[in-house]
Amino acid sequence: MGGDSSKANSFGEVAITYDSNSVYSGSTVSGNINISIKKHLKKAHVTLCFKGSENTSWIERVSVHGHDASKSKQKNQNEEFKGKHSICNTVYELHRWENGLVKGHYVLPFTYQLPSGIPGTFLYQQDKTKAQIRYKFKVEIFDENDQKIYDKQPIHVMQEALTYATDLSQSKKTKVTCCWCCSRGNCILEIYNQQDTYNPEQVANVVVKVNTTDSKSVVKNISCKLYYSMRLKSSNDMSHFTTLTLLQTSSTVNVKNNGFISDCQATLNLNLPTIKKKLEMMYTTRGTLIDFCYSIEVRASIKGCFFCLSERPSLIQSINIVPNAIILPSAPSAPEDWQPTYYDMVRLSL
Repeated sequence: MGGDSSKANSFGEVAITYDSNSVYSGSTVSGNINISIKKHLKKAHVTLCFKGSENTSWIERVSVHGHDASKSKQKNQNEEFKGKHSICNTVYELHRWENGLVKGHYVLPFTYQLPSGIPGTFLYQQDKTKAQIRYKFKVEIFDENDQKIYDKQPIHVMQEALTYATDLSQSKKTKVTCCWCCSRGNCILEIYNQQDTYNPEQVANVVVKVNTTDSKSVVKNISCKLYYSMRLKSSNDMSHFTTLTLLQTSSTVNVKNNGFISDCQATLNLNLPTIKKKLEMMYTTRGTLIDFCYSIEVRASIKGCFFCLSERPSLIQSINIVPNAIILPSAPSAPEDWQPTYYDMVRLSL
């Protein structure tokens, strides 16, 4: 009985199972504590712990000052930064057998109301930078000599999107200047997005409109990229920032004035399923030590302009990447003689 993390000794074994091991923050976890006792115990009691934590670590190159007998020296060396934050750590006594517990099988059903607003399960690991948010339940059964059997199982917590907006539009007028500081007029860039929240199974369709009616510029290309920005904090309040482009697409256009077409519209598709595995453990996260967000940037490329002194026509829109599928657990194999005694449901909350 039980999974790989189930621990047993001479008096029995125990395992935790969930009805679903993927749940939203603020919702209820329901499951069973399955107990197999191999010999009579004079006394026993069982506890259940729910624990959540954020952990960060990274290495940076820092300058340090040293001194010798003649002069001061400065050198660079690697320094590791770490952060640890306890989201929750609660322990409950579920049952106590003061008059003994006989040999046999037992099931203790339980529900646990998760706190609202806690960040979702998260894992980022790149080179020597790591960020993780994890949750688990741990059950312990103690006999009269304080010997114990235990099991611990992770639970996947999903953080709900803080916003869910639809039919989004955004526009920006950019003054275009060539490298000789000559004004080339204005380029108006507009983007339309069906929603600001996606799951890894969806395709983000971004509609882009470019208008150069009052401009001498020629727009030759429109590009769109999806990238993430991550801020990590350490326990001593140091910060680490990183960003990376995950998807990029573009469309060739020919938008110009002087009697020719001066505006156009293009739909750029960001195919999230192609990077599903990367997204599944790195959803939009707002934690204490970990802040992880996604953005879409649309950019217009103008022929003959290098933008050394002017702003490039571009727009940035924040989006959320949230979970989609509920992960169903695999049931542990039960002993052949499994005919347990069921106890009443225990309902718990923080």
